[in-house]
Amino acid sequence: MLFLNYTPDLTETDMTIYREIVKDMDAVVYMRIRDLAETTYCSTASIQRFCQKFDCSGWAEFKTKLRMYNNQSNHRGQLPNDIDGGEITRSIAACEDGQYQQAIDRAAHLLYEHSQVVWVGFGTSRIVADYGQ
Repeated sequence: MLFLNYTPDLTETDMTIYREIVKDMDAVVYMRIRDLAETTYCSTASIQRFCQKFDCSGWAEFKTKLRMYNNQSNHRGQLPNDIDGGEITRSIAACEDGQYQQAIDRAAHLLYEHSQVVWVGFGTSRIVADYGQ
């Protein structure tokens, strides 16, 4: 993800910042932290925490690493992925496990028995919760 070899654990706010950075990397490397905060409707503190998740001490170091990453010719024009492909593969493999299928069947039976179910989710789970409504 960007200049890291792994995918850090990002919150919804972090993903908003990340998407803005990926969308216009050429402009972001020249932005002040306040400019990015205004663009993403986030606080400067949120951006600082985001930078720390990318092993940077702050916005200045993050911009420097981002500029070097952006200047590498093999990354130019290539957008990083938001999704960890390994996690998808592990999830598909887990579906073939008998215990996993039994747990899904039990959960489905519980949901079917009740007349009212409340769906709550945050981040990726929010998508599932929206689907459940």
